[in-house]
Amino acid sequence: GIYQGYDIYASPGQGPEPLGINDENLAESILIYPNPVTDVLHIDSEIELTKIVVYSMLGRRINEFDLDLKFIEIDNLSRGIYFVKLYAAHDFATIRIIKN
Repeated sequence: GIYQGYDIYASPGQGPEPLGINDENLAESILIYPNPVTDVLHIDSEIELTKIVVYSMLGRRINEFDLDLKFIEIDNLSRGIYFVKLYAAHDFATIRIIKN
């Protein structure tokens, strides 16, 4: 279609995805432990990660990490369920964790 003189093209399923959608290739190359976690969440990934974002169950961004992505300290979080969104160059994966 055309919007304000520009040609606009959209394809379903392209672009940013909701929190719950995982890229299977990236998700399969990541190991997160321990889960449930108390203070430090360790992350082993075969693919270089560029950013990690922690979200609440309601989708609120709690914390973002972009340095030293081998572990994240989450001892400041309340007990509950969180989503950890891991970003690589062109992919991302979302993993549910339990904080004790």
